[in-house]
Amino acid sequence: MKNQIDSFFSRKENKDFDKYQRKVIVNDSKYLLVVAGAGSGKTKTIVGKVRYLIDVMGYQESDILVLSFTNETVNNLKNKISNNVDILTFHKLSLNIIKNNLKYFGISSDNLLKYIVDEFFLSYLFIPYQKLLLEYFSVTNIDEIINNGKLDILKYHIISFIKKIKSNNYSLKYIKSVVKKIYDDYDKIFLIISLKIYNIYEEELRSINKIDFDDMIIYAKNMVKKHNIRKKYQYIIIDEYQDISKIRFDLIKEIINKTNGRIMCVGDDYQSIYGFSGSNLSLFIDFKKYFKESYRIDLKNTYRNSYQLIKIAKKFILKNPYQLRKQIYAKFLLKYPVVLVYYSDLKKTYNDLLNYLYLEDKKDIMVLSRYNKDLNIINKSDNIKYLTIHKAKGLEAENVILLNMSDSYLGFPSKIKEFSCSMMFNTFYEETPYAEERRLFYVALTRCKEKIYILVPRKNPSIFIKEIKKYCVELIIDE
Repeated sequence: MKNQIDSFFSRKENKDFDKYQRKVIVNDSKYLLVVAGAGSGKTKTIVGKVRYLIDVMGYQESDILVLSFTNETVNNLKNKISNNVDILTFHKLSLNIIKNNLKYFGISSDNLLKYIVDEFFLSYLFIPYQKLLLEYFSVTNIDEIINNGKLDILKYHIISFIKKIKSNNYSLKYIKSVVKKIYDDYDKIFLIISLKIYNIYEEELRSINKIDFDDMIIYAKNMVKKHNIRKKYQYIIIDEYQDISKIRFDLIKEIINKTNGRIMCVGDDYQSIYGFSGSNLSLFIDFKKYFKESYRIDLKNTYRNSYQLIKIAKKFILKNPYQLRKQIYAKFLLKYPVVLVYYSDLKKTYNDLLNYLYLEDKKDIMVLSRYNKDLNIINKSDNIKYLTIHKAKGLEAENVILLNMSDSYLGFPSKIKEFSCSMMFNTFYEETPYAEERRLFYVALTRCKEKIYILVPRKNPSIFIKEIKKYCVELIIDE
């Protein structure tokens, strides 16, 4: 076996794996957790693992399943993995499992839930709840809620809440039992309205004989449990595992139970930013609890960020106590990777900064924001990528500009109050304020190969800015 491994890593395409990546590639644990920090070569390691399983371990291509969460990440893996293995989203895997039963029902898009939420607040159904909403938002006139955008924010959180119910596969009986234990008026009002909409949504799905994407995963898991699985996957690799939800986990666990296969889960708890749509960080953090014979390997080298930036970002993220402690080594030094740019006039300061960066020939630029609205304020250039931070995860640029670090309702961190009852979601409860917002800021920080320029309003800077200034002496440009 040693000769085979040596021969594998002596080949041209396999020579430049670092020692941590090699350790992952050759590890034969039944349950393997790979903690892969930002810029650590996660995708490259997955590609190497697939190649090793086939070339050295003797797996057939049909034995291997690679899973990720979006069509974009799946296509990225398909472009890099030359072997003919199944590379799927969880939805596509579920569809493959249940497709013989599709004659009994159809698949509904996520747009249906949004449509029902919008219709609820436009229809007569909304009238009995107006008094509750006035109390919820502490206003006296319903127009105040509609005109200042607060209703849109409430709709967003209702959709998020319903997705969390579905992604945890909670029964209506369980939800009602929890409601009886809630005494916080704010949470109670939210629940009364949300559960009314949830019931309307479920009734609509039944009436049109359709299931939604979460139902599809649950249905697939039940089919595997009752009837086995057509493809006997012997090795499953899950990319971006920090975004796993309970129903996705249950599906994979059921497949492994049936096939007695092995699993490798790759991700970074520091970059878990999809709690609003049902991801469950405890499935990553407490991996050993769910897979008792598991083994953990960390990819410790970052090939993207400087030593100084990693030092700042790590201090920042570990203010969240519920994160794994890990060592990250950077390959180069850069004196001032984080630049705070204070402004009174956002457009003027942004344009001045762009001119400075172009003058310095730093043309690989990504502009990030917490919300799309912030990207619409500035004048856009064809050569620059403009993205929300959520959409930028996995991407990188030489230089990053981060907008709107204000201490406001729709600033960063967002101060939108979410439904906070931890009893409803029987996983874990992060006591630290803005825990997921903190991870989102970490993602923004770690997109840059060189520097991140953070635009900060003079009058009301974000609490994150006040904090990050303490970690090291930063170069601050003031207009």
